Amino acid sequence: MEDMIRTGFVSSVDTAAGTVQVTYADRDQMVTGHFPVLCFGGEYHLPEINDPVLAVHLSNDLSSGFVLGTYWNQENRPRQQEWYKQAGAAAFKLAGEALYIEAPEIYFISGSGSISASELIALKDRVERLERNG
Repeated sequence: MEDMIRTGFVSSVDTAAGTVQVTYADRDQMVTGHFPVLCFGGEYHLPEINDPVLAVHLSNDLSSGFVLGTYWNQENRPRQQEWYKQAGAAAFKLAGEALYIEAPEIYFISGSGSISASELIALKDRVERLERNG
């Protein structure tokens, strides 16, 4: 079987099914069927459209196989040199002893209630104003 393992680019993502389609630029833009994406430790993370991926074919055609995942290269370099995790619009970074969480909004939820980062920041600003104005 030739070309069982190939590199290509994600051209379509089905988030509900956990599958992607891969386009091979070196094969006249041929597109695979919907391939499941390998998950590690049960983590849900699908590559995005145009991400480079490594695909494994289970036959000589484009209908069956799976995607092992994305990879770093000259055009797709990692943003961080330390531990970093991108999840949609959110990002997690471990730098030294600190964990940084970046997202449009962050919620803290427990059995006794919940609060958003925006609410905490507003509360901090209010306390600082009260302390200044005594």
